[in-house]
Amino acid sequence: MFYEDEAKQLDCPFMALHGLFFVQSEGIPADPVSFCKCRASDCVMWRGESIERPTGRGYCGLAGRPE
Repeated sequence: MFYEDEAKQLDCPFMALHGLFFVQSEGIPADPVSFCKCRASDCVMWRGESIERPTGRGYCGLAGRPE
């Protein structure tokens, strides 16, 4: 599990792949480094630790639950 601030420092493989298609069709994003970072709870794939009691911790549903 990660806190959101920690997760937002990690690269997102999905956004990196999306960035490749974006570069090919639209050009380079204004800030390519932050474009590929995790969006944490702003992402539909983010899985929160608890639905009943939000703690700010969770993990990427795409990458899987960390051990």
